[in-house]
Amino acid sequence: VFLLCPTAVFTGAKLEPECSKLQLQFATQSSAFTTCLGKNTKPVRICVTCFNSYHLVNDSYYNITQSGKCSDVLLDSDNAMVIRRLVGGYHNMWTSALCSTCSGLTE
Repeated sequence: VFLLCPTAVFTGAKLEPECSKLQLQFATQSSAFTTCLGKNTKPVRICVTCFNSYHLVNDSYYNITQSGKCSDVLLDSDNAMVIRRLVGGYHNMWTSALCSTCSGLTE
């Protein structure tokens, strides 16, 4: 397979260890939340069953935003903005399932 992609797709220096750790943490939590969503497709089950996963992925995103040197690299250094878009999608899923309105769940 031969791919033609803009060079901007492949630019960027190797991540510093701290940034790689944050990236892996987010990827792991993101994967766990996505798996939970797929296994619990009814909104009530999503809200209850995926509650911890949702908060863990948000915590890992928060950790990235609070890391001065890694925040720009991981969140804004390319056009794809993958992490920002994933978090936005997760938030939209959570709110559209009305999970924030479930009684007994605390945000």
